[in-house]
Amino acid sequence: MLQNTSTSGSTPAQPGPAPEPTSRKVLRGRGAALARNMEASLSVPTASTIRTFEVSALMEWRERLRSQGFNVPIAAVLATAMARAAQQQVPAVRRRIENDGSDLVLVEEGTVNLGVAVDVETAAGHSIMVPVIEDAARLTFPELVEHLGQLSQECRAGTVAVAKLRGASLILTSTGRFGSTTGVPLLPAGPGIIVAAGAIGIPAGLEKLAATHPVDPVLTLSSTYDHRAIQGADSGSFLGAVEKSLRSQEFLAQLEQEILQNEPDALLGLSESPAEDVRLAEYNSSGSNEVARLEPVRARDEGSWLPNGVEIEFAHLSDPASRTWLADLIRHGTAQPTADRRLQALNLATKIDVFETYLQTQFLGQKTLSVQGLESSVLGLAEMAGLAAGKGYAQTVLGMAHRGRLSIMAHILNWPMERILAEFLPTARSTAHARSGDVRQHLGGSGTFSDTNGSSLGVTLEQNPSHLEFVGPVALGAVKAKQDEFVAEGLSEDEARRKVLPVLLHGDAAFTGQGVVYETFNLQRLEPYNVGGTIHIVQDNRLGFTATPFQLRSTAWPTDVIRGFDVPVIHTDADDVDANLVAARIAFEYRERFGTDIVIHVQGYRRHGHNETDEPRYTQPVYYNDIDQHPPVHEIYASTLAGAGLVQDTYVDTTRAEAKKHLVEALEKARVFDLNSVINQEFTSRPHVHAKLKSITASWVSDVLDASEQSREDVAIHPKLMRQFDKKRSLRGQDFLVDWGQAELLALKLINQAGVPLRLTGEDVERGTFSHRHIVVHDAETGDKAERLTFGGAPFLVANSPLTEVATVGFEYGYGRTNTDSLQLWEAQFGDFVNVAQVMFDQFIMAGRDKWGRESRFVALLPHGWEGAGPEHSSARLERFLQLAARDNARILIPTTAAQYFNALVNAAAMDEPRPHIVFTPKSLLRAESAKSSVEDFTAGTFHPVLATGAPSASTRRILLAAGKVGVEAKERLGEGVRLLRIEQLYPFPHEEIMREVSAAGELEEVVWLQEEPENMGAWNYVLPKLLKMGLGRFRLGYVGRPEAASPAEGYSAEHKAAQERLLATAVQPGAVDYRIG
Repeated sequence: MLQNTSTSGSTPAQPGPAPEPTSRKVLRGRGAALARNMEASLSVPTASTIRTFEVSALMEWRERLRSQGFNVPIAAVLATAMARAAQQQVPAVRRRIENDGSDLVLVEEGTVNLGVAVDVETAAGHSIMVPVIEDAARLTFPELVEHLGQLSQECRAGTVAVAKLRGASLILTSTGRFGSTTGVPLLPAGPGIIVAAGAIGIPAGLEKLAATHPVDPVLTLSSTYDHRAIQGADSGSFLGAVEKSLRSQEFLAQLEQEILQNEPDALLGLSESPAEDVRLAEYNSSGSNEVARLEPVRARDEGSWLPNGVEIEFAHLSDPASRTWLADLIRHGTAQPTADRRLQALNLATKIDVFETYLQTQFLGQKTLSVQGLESSVLGLAEMAGLAAGKGYAQTVLGMAHRGRLSIMAHILNWPMERILAEFLPTARSTAHARSGDVRQHLGGSGTFSDTNGSSLGVTLEQNPSHLEFVGPVALGAVKAKQDEFVAEGLSEDEARRKVLPVLLHGDAAFTGQGVVYETFNLQRLEPYNVGGTIHIVQDNRLGFTATPFQLRSTAWPTDVIRGFDVPVIHTDADDVDANLVAARIAFEYRERFGTDIVIHVQGYRRHGHNETDEPRYTQPVYYNDIDQHPPVHEIYASTLAGAGLVQDTYVDTTRAEAKKHLVEALEKARVFDLNSVINQEFTSRPHVHAKLKSITASWVSDVLDASEQSREDVAIHPKLMRQFDKKRSLRGQDFLVDWGQAELLALKLINQAGVPLRLTGEDVERGTFSHRHIVVHDAETGDKAERLTFGGAPFLVANSPLTEVATVGFEYGYGRTNTDSLQLWEAQFGDFVNVAQVMFDQFIMAGRDKWGRESRFVALLPHGWEGAGPEHSSARLERFLQLAARDNARILIPTTAAQYFNALVNAAAMDEPRPHIVFTPKSLLRAESAKSSVEDFTAGTFHPVLATGAPSASTRRILLAAGKVGVEAKERLGEGVRLLRIEQLYPFPHEEIMREVSAAGELEEVVWLQEEPENMGAWNYVLPKLLKMGLGRFRLGYVGRPEAASPAEGYSAEHKAAQERLLATAVQPGAVDYRIG
């Protein structure tokens, strides 16, 4: 039975004319070579793999680029995907078999040499040539397209060199030029694999459906491979990798970025030598097949401009809107800096160079850590400040290391020059100055940036230590505090984020080397830490002290380490001032529009050593020979502006002379400048504006707890948790006791209603590591979150933090030292987790007041105690914090009852002079009866540095001193004549309270310190000198505790129990100690 198999709309075949006579022709030239190659291919044992997949994303991407002025050949996209997959993902397809005459040799090429089958049409008909693109995976997309175009032209013209037709490791061909959807080509001798691409089109049988319904187009790839070298799994994986790329938005965005980052001329050249000979039939929006050509890039809008020194990296972004905005910006350009703005930039660049050079010559041998070689980073910062001032921002907060810090003080904060120069003079600081102070390259402060248009902007430069990058989260915490103050005044979150601009400056070596950078970037989209985007400037001098980039990182660029955070990167040349001005504008506008971070990577150099006393030529002689001969940026820019007719040749000399004169005059003023007057005014604590925290009543305690533990109509509290609440309420009689979790809730409620802004953050704080807090509950049916209690007296935030210690601690401290009326509670999941954040405590929290006069109410909650949990979850390293305690810099507490904890938190909020609080909290005591407190203990409102129990004072023969859980355990075992003093406040040490007890002990013979920590840890080595200074050496001083150890606690439960039992039994036995002093 005959059937009509023609497709709709085609013309049926008609009977033909009479047959023509048979012809014979000897093959020569290309035809003969092609035939011989095909014949040789029969000796290769091959197999094939075929893969069909939809390519709607690819075609939509291509259509979008077409609408914007590009016409991208799918064949080139496919060739790029193949080359990169073979190089990076499936190296097995680079294998081939080579016959050396006696043996078969398996060869795996190190690079991808991609052969592309080109259809060449001559008078004799069609023939195939396969020119080879060497190392194709290394090429950018436009470069590969250029190679394709050039080779196809040479093939057509017959001028292609024979060498270019050899050495293919894999081949791309097309069966789709004339509409074929698939084909299995022969594999010629030599390469190990050939891939054929069919026509892109509607799947067979769905043509009618496609007329009325959307049907995704498909592409079929077939892979024929030498089965001796490549296996079926390799071939399948290869086609799968190619498919993944062609369907990947990230891959397509990367190609788009590569197109846009090339100069227009490079793309325009493709119209003269297009890759049109490498053809692949493609499906277009009308449903027909066509041949694609890469056409010229559309010219940028009139008046728009983008300097050569700006490259924008954005292909990795997941947000289509931000990718499109940046792509449009690259295509259309941005406004060129005005002549006035360029003159201002030249003036500032010249002043910076004069300033840095003057410091180096006037103060020989002193460190200035100059910014020379990277002056453009400061020019970009000035550009941002001017934009922010013009947009109505109130302030910018800067976090940075030492490189260029003095120039930023002088030219962004606009500090008087005499103030900066006074830091170099030996007589400037008064001997009566009460604090340690810090070196000048760590100092910070506030100032005002004034733009030439009359706008001004407050500038805060956060102080930092020499631990590079750690100031980043501190600065962002300061930004958040300032933004929250605007919210408190009635602005929305979005409006507040447009009032304070955060900018962080980084060095290239520390940016890749310090984990705090990663931690800080991770905060950007987390709501408790969201500041509406931070602008980062990476000052890349291509050295880390003496180490080179090859020794410093495993990435091409220092900024590659943050690609995973959806952050665009603008690369600039430090010698190109216009590029850095434009980059600053782009970064500012990006933050304004998208509210996320953006990075400017300024590639420059360091004109001197790491500091001015360092000789860099010992380790980089060649590099510094080049630097010595390289003109400074202000001279390069002056030449540029002179060429544009904006300045005269004498402009720089005149500006330098004026700047030098100003510095000479400032030095005379600096000799009599009183730095103390400035330092004592900056960052002092503001008056405590909230009302005094009032005493509370028993009814208030009961009402608050009832409100927090009752069932609610809006939240279906988990039945198991609700039973716990019900039990607590049932026990609330006239003389009820309050547990630890309830005490904390009462403190937070009281502090909040007194008007103190409060933040409670840390790992798992919403529930509590030990499931004791439940300040946030989850609806058992919907999973929605709700706070157990209404907090409305002042801003209150409770939120789980990421599993990060350094950045989150730094953020909270930065918040608190900026808004000193606020209270920040940060809880470690276990006390030993604080180890990771030790830099923040050593350099900022515990030393910030002494070095910089910065105060805060930061409270660290550190679970601490030996309970058999092993070495890692027992110790919060009490001894380390005691080493840091001096000059009234903090409070170190170890409360053991609910009321003591309550009063500790209230005191932290109420102190007239803020101090950080390090609070060692219990674990097993959280629910223990012994730790519960009566309501009277709360209404009395007093924290007791020492809690005494045991024998009446008159009959006391042995005073046992202890801190923390071990003291509670010892309390249950006290015998005759033993009085226990639980030290609840370790710093400041409670001398008076202890001496009062000693004086009252008429029969006192011995004073013993008990701790559960090893002897070389805990408080013993801190307490002993204090006891001796108090004159207690006249009694028999003794120690009871674990012996010295490298690890804090036992790893096995049985050993823990035995050790704990021994030390408790010894402690309460009169006359028994581990050893005595003297």
